[in-house]
Amino acid sequence: MSNKPSFVRIKIILICSFVLLGSLAAAPIAASPNQSHSHSVILAPSGATFDYVVTILMENNGYCEVITTCGGGGPYQTSLAAAYGLAGTCQSDSSCSTGGYTAVDHPSEGNYLQLIAGDDYGFTNDCGYCPGRTSALNIIDRIEASGRTWDAFYEGGSGSGTCNANPPRGGDHYAFITFTDIQTNTARCSHLLSTTASTDTQFLAELNSATPANYIWLTPNDSNNCHDTAMSFCDNYLKTLVPKILSSTLFTTKKAALWIQYDEGNNSYPHDFIYGSWSGPVVKTGYVGTGSYSHYSYLKTLETVWGLSSLTSNDANAAPMTEFFGSVTPPTLSTSFTISPSTPVVNVPVTFTATTSGGTPPYSLNWNFGDSGSGSGASVTHTYASPGSFSVTETATDSASPSQTSTSSQTVTVVSSLPLSASFTFLPATPVVNSPVSFTAVTTGGTLPYAVSWDFGDGATTTGATATHTYTAAQSFTAVETVTDSSSPKQTASATHTLVVSSSLTGNFDNTWYINNCPGGTETISNGVLQTRQSTPGGGPNSYGYCTAQRGSFPWGSTVGTALPSGITSVTVSFNFLNRNLLSGSRYHLYIALYYQIPSSTSGGTTYSWLDTQSRVENINGVDSPIGSTATYDPGDSFGWDIITLQINPGQSGILTADARQLCQGDLAAWGLPTNTQCTLKGIEIGTEGYLVNSVNVDWYTVNLNVGPIPLTTSFTVSPSNPVVNTRVTFTATTIGGTSPYTISWNYGDGTAGTGSTVTHTYTTAQSFTVTETATDSSTPAQTATSSKTVTISMPPPPSTSFTSQPASPIVNTPVTFTATTTGGTAPYSVTWNFGDGSSGTGASIVHTFASVQSFTVTETATDSSSPSQSATSSKTVTVQPTPPLSTSFTFLPATPLVNSPVTLTAVTTGGALPYANSWNFGDGTTGTGTTTTHTYTTAGPFTVTETATDSSTPTKTATSTHSITVYTSLPLSTTFSVSSTSPQVGQAVTFSASATGGTTPYLYTVAFGDGGTGTGKSVTHAYSAAGSYTATATVTDSASPQASVSRTITVNVQALLPPILTVPSNQTVPAGTWINFTITGTPANTGGSVTLSATGLPIGATFNPTIALFSWKPTSSQPGSYTVTFMAIYSHQQANGHSGKPSRSRGV
Repeated sequence: MSNKPSFVRIKIILICSFVLLGSLAAAPIAASPNQSHSHSVILAPSGATFDYVVTILMENNGYCEVITTCGGGGPYQTSLAAAYGLAGTCQSDSSCSTGGYTAVDHPSEGNYLQLIAGDDYGFTNDCGYCPGRTSALNIIDRIEASGRTWDAFYEGGSGSGTCNANPPRGGDHYAFITFTDIQTNTARCSHLLSTTASTDTQFLAELNSATPANYIWLTPNDSNNCHDTAMSFCDNYLKTLVPKILSSTLFTTKKAALWIQYDEGNNSYPHDFIYGSWSGPVVKTGYVGTGSYSHYSYLKTLETVWGLSSLTSNDANAAPMTEFFGSVTPPTLSTSFTISPSTPVVNVPVTFTATTSGGTPPYSLNWNFGDSGSGSGASVTHTYASPGSFSVTETATDSASPSQTSTSSQTVTVVSSLPLSASFTFLPATPVVNSPVSFTAVTTGGTLPYAVSWDFGDGATTTGATATHTYTAAQSFTAVETVTDSSSPKQTASATHTLVVSSSLTGNFDNTWYINNCPGGTETISNGVLQTRQSTPGGGPNSYGYCTAQRGSFPWGSTVGTALPSGITSVTVSFNFLNRNLLSGSRYHLYIALYYQIPSSTSGGTTYSWLDTQSRVENINGVDSPIGSTATYDPGDSFGWDIITLQINPGQSGILTADARQLCQGDLAAWGLPTNTQCTLKGIEIGTEGYLVNSVNVDWYTVNLNVGPIPLTTSFTVSPSNPVVNTRVTFTATTIGGTSPYTISWNYGDGTAGTGSTVTHTYTTAQSFTVTETATDSSTPAQTATSSKTVTISMPPPPSTSFTSQPASPIVNTPVTFTATTTGGTAPYSVTWNFGDGSSGTGASIVHTFASVQSFTVTETATDSSSPSQSATSSKTVTVQPTPPLSTSFTFLPATPLVNSPVTLTAVTTGGALPYANSWNFGDGTTGTGTTTTHTYTTAGPFTVTETATDSSTPTKTATSTHSITVYTSLPLSTTFSVSSTSPQVGQAVTFSASATGGTTPYLYTVAFGDGGTGTGKSVTHAYSAAGSYTATATVTDSASPQASVSRTITVNVQALLPPILTVPSNQTVPAGTWINFTITGTPANTGGSVTLSATGLPIGATFNPTIALFSWKPTSSQPGSYTVTFMAIYSHQQANGHSGKPSRSRGV
């Protein structure tokens, strides 16, 4: 055998380019006190497109990172631009040559200066007015020179309204403080304003003030402007803020435009296409720009609309974005109004409130109340002095020239007094045992004062307009409020509500929860807080990591933690989402899982007895899934279903709720299982799960297991499903909720009734019956639930019958068994037989013997028990065979008899006529009789044994059988031979085993392996070095004199070694400054052995950990380009002779 390891090497090269993008820039952060100051406003000349402009600067996203039609994550910004004006649709150099909006600089700072000064003046390092400020001209100089006003807001920071104004990032994202003629001018510094980041209160206050500035700027903080957050986050920020801007006083009463843009994308000028959109009442709707625009076009637009001088040649030569503005025809004026109260009473004020839209605000509103009274204003009150019907007309006039007018009319019926009516509220809406409930009466009509009394449904009563009561049991109660007024005669009114009182087991996490469930991460319970720290950088859709606490029983094992209390109706848990670190392709869930046991059920060919349900937060690749979305999954031991009930970001707190009934019903419906299937809640799991996450860190606290009464419900089943007349039908009720035990009563629909959870009933006519089951529980007062079904009783099918006969080919004078099978009609059945030979019989199964050789027609007749009775017949021809000729043979045991040891001989005789007489001649001068006999030989040698069988026919027949039996003094030598595998792989050790008996011990065992190798002993091990088919031979020699030998052979088919299976991800693209992490797998394709992984061609800074197969790299901005990394998998195994075989496989990335 060769002493060199054998190699099989397969090299598959897959080139994966890591495209590295330059680093992105940054944006600000904010929050500050309210500012109050006034402005003197100059309007643009007649025909100008806008008098006011509001600008919002976002951060670091290109056009296709925003617009959803080319893969972006900004659905709100996409819809806003589609509704109003989009600066252009260019995505890249190849997509178009005009019709786009581009940034000018990288990184951020230069772009901000270009937007207000027409040049970056060398501020391109993102360090905020370093090395010093500039005295260059800027748009504020032009605005103030024209008599217009301005305010520039930043979120957060400090020094609002002063020359110490300090935005979170200094001048990086807020270029106003870069200019000395602003930053050193106290009057101008008063316009450098902070606004609260979470609400933008001060910014919105200006838009709703009487005298807003002509030019208003907003720099959001680094979360809201997308600098530090995903597109979904800042898109939601704008989704909340922009509607408030467009509905502000400024935008609903004046000619105002809103400009939203990003400072830069991910490419270089002049082709760094970014998102820019105009919106507001002066902007054309559904308009897409056709020009080529840049930051300088923003300045040029202001200069063109307001007649301002250019600042530099850059803005002087830029194209203005005036194509987005045009005359807007106001929509048709319409108006309507509401009346409160809806049934007015004499001498009681009535409020009329108008709602007007369209036209040109503001509006003037005038009222005619139909009783000669009138009024004006959007909301007015009027008091009628007499009962009757009055036609009220409201007229709205807008401010257009010429004005539009719209009217609305309603008939108002005024009554002298209202009838007495009662209602009440109670808090909390979900009362808990032993906690007070507050009741408040709401009474109208009738005559004051009122007397109010209460019956709380548990035997307790009280009086008063308000009352407090504490329930001591968890069940449903009907509370009744009764009100009596002071009229003569008195009026009485009542109101009722059903209160479901539950018991809540509230507490922090403790030792009732099992927490050893966080592979790769950590979880602890500290001061009642469950701290889960999941880390699953690998995995995938079929390999989740998890970090959870469990309590109860689960599909995969016995009870962990403490068993659950019965009657849980919902589970809630509060949590703090601390932080997360996600990899590309990540997915994670924050969830409550409820596990239910159900009767064994089948859906889609799969049978389970568990439901696995989740109420959860779901995040896929950094984006939260929509609330209300659901999905099914099959974890292999239960029917799985989940529902998304919450969206949340790191740094926020939340509450997850799992409704026990909702999750059970949702899971059953999703898998097509009957919705009345009994769900028994057995286990609760709380925590996180996912894959491709470096970390998902959550603190969980205040878990609530809410226990409450389950409403009484009942249903029943019918068996058989298609019953027939005069056949028993079984009804089985299933009742849950309420208070057990239950009383079940039945109305069968045919005038009869019954009681019990399971009953049987027989219908005597064929028709449809409505069966009603009523369940009553043991509560006080008792609850009742009913269930009804239509049961259709059919006439039974006519009887049919058939029969079998055994044996199939009967012999004369031998018994034949006939067995009838009858269906239909009405049981029981009577069965008669005519055997065709003049004899007959009765019974469903009967035995008959035919006395002659011929064919007979056997007829079976079945008669049912109906009135009149019905009959069915079945006939078969039975051919009776003659008796076959007599034949005999015999067997003997043991096969190798020994001297003085008994030998058992057994005769097997057929044919002829029973019974048989058997006689034996043992060949040693002795004889015997009987079907089975025993004989002992006293000497060794061969003996001829003859068995003779004689039948009972007349005349008798005789048959003989002869065997030669060799009797031994001792057992002859024999052997068995086996191998542990008949199809091993090259190098795999196989074991050959031989075992001898007989002859004279000791034995010598020799094995020839068929490849030239040999071994000795009962059990030997051998490994083949080459694939092929080999015949192995075992030879056993005993110690007798002379010696005896026997051999046995086995064929062994040796399989060639296969290279290992190497799996790597597809080509990867990663921005500079961002981690890329992925794992590879190497799997042996052979039995046993191991796979060793390695990587070559790693970029600088990249690592590969072969132990966990993890590749990690955070490329720098100096490493853009494509890289090829080669991964190799080497398979090793230890051969029986001590040598190693190493097929290998390499893969390039």
